[in-house]
Amino acid sequence: MTALTDLRHKLKVLFDHPALCWLKGESARRDVCGLLIVLLACTTFLHNLNDPNKAFWDEVYYVTATERYQEGMASYASHPPLGLMLIAAGEAIAGKNDKINTHPLALTKKTQKETPLPDGYNFYGARLMSALFGVAGAFVFYLIMLSIWNRALTAFAFSLIYVIENAYIVHFRAAMLDSFQYVFVMAAVWVWLQLFLKRIKKPALW
Repeated sequence: MTALTDLRHKLKVLFDHPALCWLKGESARRDVCGLLIVLLACTTFLHNLNDPNKAFWDEVYYVTATERYQEGMASYASHPPLGLMLIAAGEAIAGKNDKINTHPLALTKKTQKETPLPDGYNFYGARLMSALFGVAGAFVFYLIMLSIWNRALTAFAFSLIYVIENAYIVHFRAAMLDSFQYVFVMAAVWVWLQLFLKRIKKPALW
């Protein structure tokens, strides 16, 4: 907590600089801090999505399940199709594997040594939507912190924890369902907070 307090103090000193006098208003600070969190999240979640160029953890299942979904085949996946639809949307947007025969992926439950990925397969598209949801999650987390603390700099300081958290960076950059679930749950928490704070008519930790 001391480190966060020090960071908040340094940010306050920075924003109080004469050259940044236009940021003295809390409303302007909220907008700028929110934008900064999104930009920082983009640098951590969207950088070099094809690295590593191999499936890790549950990607071995979701890459093949997404291919089956795209081909209209029966799937082994036990999850609702929304996550697979989003992964497939990333593939369609990126178009990195359009010239590759990915059909063999649909014929196996998971990628493994016996059924390797097609030559030249690129993970950028499969991981794109998950990473974008990771960025969206950073902004939703910032909104939650803003609702709780009602101070832009404090919300920004706490949101940095999300942006640099290694577990989030690894999982949300993968072709898996974690970031999708996280964003929907956190958005629900934010909506609940708005209704709760509207009733008590003050910030949660004011």
